[in-house]
Amino acid sequence: MLVVGNFEPAEAVDAAQQVNQMLKSQPLPPHSHMPSRMVNIEPGHYIYQHMGEDPNMLNNAVVATFYCGMVTNPTDRTTMALLLQIIDDQFFDQLRTKEQLGYNVGASTNSFSSGKLALKLRVEGESNPTYLLQRIDSFIYGFRQTLVEFDTVQFDALVESIVGKANEQLTSVDAEANRMWTPIDEATYDFAQLADEVESLQKVRLDDVLDMWDRYINPQTAVTYTRVDSQLWVAKTSYPSATDMTAWPESILALAGCLESETHMPVDLSDLSHFINTAVRQTSADALASLARQYPVANSTQMLDETVSGWSKIKNALDMAMNPHGSHVVQDSETNFAHIGMYQTVEGKWVITDVDKFKATQALFEMPVPPKTVSDTMCVYYYDNSMADQRELHDSGLAVTIEQLHSMRVEYTKLEGTPEENLEQINKLCVERGYQNRDEIAISPTLLENYEAKLKIFFAEHIHEDEEIRFVLEGRGFFDVRDKADRWVRILVEQGDLLVVPAGIYHRFSLDTSNYIRAMRLFKEDPKWTPINRPEADTNKYHVDYQRSVTEFS
Repeated sequence: MLVVGNFEPAEAVDAAQQVNQMLKSQPLPPHSHMPSRMVNIEPGHYIYQHMGEDPNMLNNAVVATFYCGMVTNPTDRTTMALLLQIIDDQFFDQLRTKEQLGYNVGASTNSFSSGKLALKLRVEGESNPTYLLQRIDSFIYGFRQTLVEFDTVQFDALVESIVGKANEQLTSVDAEANRMWTPIDEATYDFAQLADEVESLQKVRLDDVLDMWDRYINPQTAVTYTRVDSQLWVAKTSYPSATDMTAWPESILALAGCLESETHMPVDLSDLSHFINTAVRQTSADALASLARQYPVANSTQMLDETVSGWSKIKNALDMAMNPHGSHVVQDSETNFAHIGMYQTVEGKWVITDVDKFKATQALFEMPVPPKTVSDTMCVYYYDNSMADQRELHDSGLAVTIEQLHSMRVEYTKLEGTPEENLEQINKLCVERGYQNRDEIAISPTLLENYEAKLKIFFAEHIHEDEEIRFVLEGRGFFDVRDKADRWVRILVEQGDLLVVPAGIYHRFSLDTSNYIRAMRLFKEDPKWTPINRPEADTNKYHVDYQRSVTEFS
């Protein structure tokens, strides 16, 4: 609670207590708090496309997001603030004022209480998104020289301006309260953050801004280049298929989109590519004239007039197709995302086809997967019994050995072969255990109906009268099982893990923070998967038999 006004500290505390007494409020339990998370995207260049369905929408839109530096680093924050001040006006001037790509054009930053800073460049306009991103790329390609030539006197004045604004005397209690709410909302409670940033600002130099550009945003130099291009395609704009994106460079797709917008006729990409291959030997003006003859419209002579918006875009697109920035290097990701349905463009960019699946492959900041403790292939440990979100790790630090797991009659196998080899092992297991059927289940907020209700059912302590066999195809989750001393043992399962949970054992299941898993379920003709919750299951025959079997095993 933040008490605002002319209060002495004791009066503020008394006011807060009175409010609590009237509201009879209680603090939320830890597991009800919404944790602050940010996906730690693996370096690479990614594309996410969304197809608009509203036929009345007029404008396409793109946002290019570059991940740069850590929000917890004051120098990164202040350097980013200065970079934003420099880039915003010039980005608007080039893409809005000069190229007239749309009214909503600008730069901004995003930050989270933990994780990376992000620079975002956005354009909303009638042009096809591929062309809009090509123009952003063209701006990015030339902006480094702008930084190199940026006047140091002007830079110092910019720093002074930002410092002066930060040091302005607040003129109202509301303004002071708003300033205090920022670290409260971000859960940092760092009320000295502004003073720290002012001190850091006074130390930042133009070379620091250039260094941030080269380390994170310049695709020619950034070692950990991490970028996501979000595209919104309106219904009236034809968008490239997966086949097109894997066969043709983006410059060809952008030019085709511009031509289709002006000619209102489909463009054969193979013919257009052939045209570009021959046009590179011509001057820009001659190539534009040839293009006007090959793709005639009502007034093709306008194509030569750069003041006509549509033809200006075609000229830009043609120039980019004839003179691509071949030095825009895309870093190869360590992960092959093809197994979750993603595909790569000609330039090596990964196209995200399912956001939930993509996020499931990425780690989260400040939430590392603990070291493997069972045969160096699986993570098993005693549950810490805290009230935090069930999807957190809950690692008590006490590892569980493979022998302990076997003493509970829980079986684990890591299948690391090809899909065909893994399937052969699954088929062999089915024969050995008499399993005649199988299916697949996918769990995520978008894939499972009544998601929240189902998660509660999965996490309630229960038994089954049949053993559960699960082979994880994608994603991650946790199986919690009771040991002989009635303590929870947490088992992290991920792609390639085959887990057998015996009938009668108390257990429960939860997704991890990625909120996605897809698994194969093996069963006999009539699986007994109806959960029997504790304590009703205490006297169940299958539970009693399980308890006896683990006692005899020990």
